[in-house]
Amino acid sequence: MKKIHVQRIAHFTGHSDALFALCPALHPNRFYTSGADGMIVEWDTTNPSEGQLIAKVNSPVYFLAVHPQHLWLLAGTSKGNLHVIDLALSKEIRNIEAHTHGVYHIHYLQKHELLLTCGGDGQIKMWNRNDFTLLRSLAASEKNVRILAVNSDETQFAAGYSDQSIREWSLPDLNLRNEWEAHKSSVFGLSYSPDNRFILSGGMDAILAIWNNTQPATLFKYINAHLLHIKYISYNPDGNLFATVSMDKTLKIWDAANFELLKVIDLARHNGHHSSINKIVWLDNMHLITCSDDRSAILWQLELNEK
Repeated sequence: MKKIHVQRIAHFTGHSDALFALCPALHPNRFYTSGADGMIVEWDTTNPSEGQLIAKVNSPVYFLAVHPQHLWLLAGTSKGNLHVIDLALSKEIRNIEAHTHGVYHIHYLQKHELLLTCGGDGQIKMWNRNDFTLLRSLAASEKNVRILAVNSDETQFAAGYSDQSIREWSLPDLNLRNEWEAHKSSVFGLSYSPDNRFILSGGMDAILAIWNNTQPATLFKYINAHLLHIKYISYNPDGNLFATVSMDKTLKIWDAANFELLKVIDLARHNGHHSSINKIVWLDNMHLITCSDDRSAILWQLELNEK
């Protein structure tokens, strides 16, 4: 059985309110955070005490994403706006009214040169990723669209909804492929496995659900993974591990091959977060960052031993 040793490497503090948004920077040792205070901060993992304020927006930030072709950082807010920050100038250059309620997720489609957003208005929107022209809107429910996931070859994407459902479309034609009730309440976490065989989902019911990525999708396994809401699910770059985080203040590391729990990382044993953990970013296969309602981010180092 695999054994995981974990070490807390750095603690990043300075925000005045809960952190909801986290994304890697273009520089390998840097990342961005934002949240309820509207401040967008760049951090250097080698110098955690010196966060740099990049921009400040006038509402809570729910999601951050770096534009892969430009020095732009996109910030989706609780008001439904998409703020475009020029990183070279540390200045906002666009403010797009993308959704009528919060922007919960932003995803670039590299192969198709498109951008997907989803929001509290129940809409998924497809944009030209360079000039932000709106190309298509999908309105499959009146409830919030909380999360998007795209498979590895960008032929499918899925969305988790507050109506307990997952819906899946083909790309780039946006034909509805699957639709099913996945949880007993809102779906917050969603990810394809790297080999595209499975779709993983988690929600307010604290259950980690593993679905066969077939048409129609079928249940492979339910796991009582956490005590409270699962907020995010993310695989490491190699795809041999994945992590889940929860409102129960824990970060859990799982074996991607058999979905076995390998490590529970918490406050008592690892000096972890004091409140709900909201996002995960893997910097590489053995380093990941989490952010929390406790107004901080933590860099974790894992060591994997095969037994």
